Amino acid sequence: MIQYKLIYFDVRGLGEVSRQLFHLAGVEFEDVKISRNDEQAWLELKKSTPFGQLPILKVLDTESQKEIEIPQSSAIGRYLANQFGYAGKSPEEKAMVDAVIDQFKDFLVPQKQLTLAVRTKKSEEEVNRVKEEIVTPAKNEYFKILKKLLGNNSSGFLVGNGITWGDLQISDNLTTLEGFGLFTPLEEPILAKFHEKIMNTPKMAPKTIFITGANRGIGLGLVKELLKVSGVETIVAGARNIDGAKELQSVAKSDSRVHLLAVDVANDESIANSVNSVAGLVGERGLNLLINNAGVIEPYGTSSTPNRATVLKCIDVNAVSALLVSQHFLPLLQKAAAKEDGDTLSADRAAIVNIGSDCASQALNLRGSGPGNSLLAYKMSKVAMVSFSRSMAADFKNLNIPVLITNIHPGWVQTDMGGSNAEISVDESVTKIVASIGKLNASHHAGLFNRELETMPF
Repeated sequence: MIQYKLIYFDVRGLGEVSRQLFHLAGVEFEDVKISRNDEQAWLELKKSTPFGQLPILKVLDTESQKEIEIPQSSAIGRYLANQFGYAGKSPEEKAMVDAVIDQFKDFLVPQKQLTLAVRTKKSEEEVNRVKEEIVTPAKNEYFKILKKLLGNNSSGFLVGNGITWGDLQISDNLTTLEGFGLFTPLEEPILAKFHEKIMNTPKMAPKTIFITGANRGIGLGLVKELLKVSGVETIVAGARNIDGAKELQSVAKSDSRVHLLAVDVANDESIANSVNSVAGLVGERGLNLLINNAGVIEPYGTSSTPNRATVLKCIDVNAVSALLVSQHFLPLLQKAAAKEDGDTLSADRAAIVNIGSDCASQALNLRGSGPGNSLLAYKMSKVAMVSFSRSMAADFKNLNIPVLITNIHPGWVQTDMGGSNAEISVDESVTKIVASIGKLNASHHAGLFNRELETMPF
């Protein structure tokens, strides 16, 4: 698990965009604010900072207990934006977002002269001189560039068709300039519209989600973890036996965003009925995210007594059912995808996430099957899951369907399926998975990844 601590003064300043990125992504962090009036506290802290400046971001990996400190506001912002998926959706977009940040930093040079004049209580005459002779000419050129970017992009954002940390930085700067009397919405309607759009942007997240196999283990953990993301509006938690899912029932009672749905993914009629139920819950918004989590493990190896039914059960539930559920729900996913223009792929638009396994990796399939590792049928099923994902992704491209599909290996997890001797807890697994879902883009289409979105060989 990764824990974040942001240290800055008790003002917006150079720490605000990082705070906004945490809030936008729905990621918890410790927001340490140093009082600007407590000079002694700052002087003591300053000795231990990497560059003698704030902000600082501390990133702690609780598994390894390794902690790093990242100084400089732009470095922190860029790191968080990449972690949470707000740096741009392609190398070219990331470069343009960096250009926007550099343009802001260029303008910050004259703006700092005004900030310093005000903070050091210079005379009104001197403040006005700095404002009129130094800042205003620079601001006019700065605004001209921003309006050109907005004019060339119909999405209303500075770069691409989704919000980036460049948008957050410029919008926050407009707030500062408004306070200085250098930005008036009535005089700058284009920038005012942009500013309002960014200020009113909800936390980016898949708004509507359907999870199969949500009664226990990873499925139940995903429901709980996704509820921590405030941008999530509706979670439909599917399970074959809702009556027996006591903990899931308790979660649903405590949060009205959770809706329980009885569905047997191995039954075609049940799947078809579930589509109608989910459609009624998500309405015109459509379905942003389908998580195919339902699965089984049936012990079976080369030396097992030949049993067709056992092998077919694994393949049916883990691969065939995931395929059929994906096909049945594709119209609802397309409905959500149609809310955006273009071919951008992301989980907050429309995505299918298969909870896969490293057992699907042929490169890693070196142990065979034997006592304590009778996973032959399970491995076959997970290979089939990745295979249909790759085929569907190719079909989506040919049919111009902007729905992302990918496979995420959750790790060896302490569940009824994984056993008590597994390497990690459910919480450790789902925390990473949910964070990774927020970062999904076109580069993850049809792939096989671990819970931290590191590519796994297929």
